[in-house]
Amino acid sequence: LDEVADTILPDTAASPGARAAATGAFMARMVTDAYGPREQQAFRAGLRELDARAQRAHGSSFVQATPAQRLALLETADREQQAEREQRRAEARAKAAQR
Repeated sequence: LDEVADTILPDTAASPGARAAATGAFMARMVTDAYGPREQQAFRAGLRELDARAQRAHGSSFVQATPAQRLALLETADREQQAEREQRRAEARAKAAQR
């Protein structure tokens, strides 16, 4: 989780990044404390999928990927998620319009 968080919020000259703020540990705690079993399973499956994508694309785990490779993987996953969400919304609007 530290690598995911640090990719999103890296160190800068003006401030420390997510790793320095222990964001990975915070995310792990939040998932454990605030998510139900189904959501925890989905979260962990997403992390495994991110690692599998890194393996396919770069021949290494997400943790071992370069910062640029990590960012590209996260940007791709984000675009896919946004497209999937928009598709679900469009389907819901179409269904509602049929009523």
